[in-house]
Amino acid sequence: MKNSHINENAYETCDYIKKKHRILISTVAIIVLFYILFPIMLTNFISEQNKYFLPLAWGYILILFLLTWGIGIWHYFFMKRFNRSIEERVKQTNEGGGQ
Repeated sequence: MKNSHINENAYETCDYIKKKHRILISTVAIIVLFYILFPIMLTNFISEQNKYFLPLAWGYILILFLLTWGIGIWHYFFMKRFNRSIEERVKQTNEGGGQ
């Protein structure tokens, strides 16, 4: 009985780790799309002769700055909380499922 409960906790811990990897992969995908593909699209759609080119470029730079800090802060606090829950699961599994 005790061993099956440990196995259940181990599977739940594995699910948490898979969820963490999914979050990291989706964050990297968003960063790649915004930081690499968006400027390419911006230069394709807006020429330098357009009167809105400079304000849009400055707006994009401001958004990049805010997004960089936002992703960093979000990642720090979210992963800190997420890693704490994983460590609690691992500790619970190592102690025998809390029984």
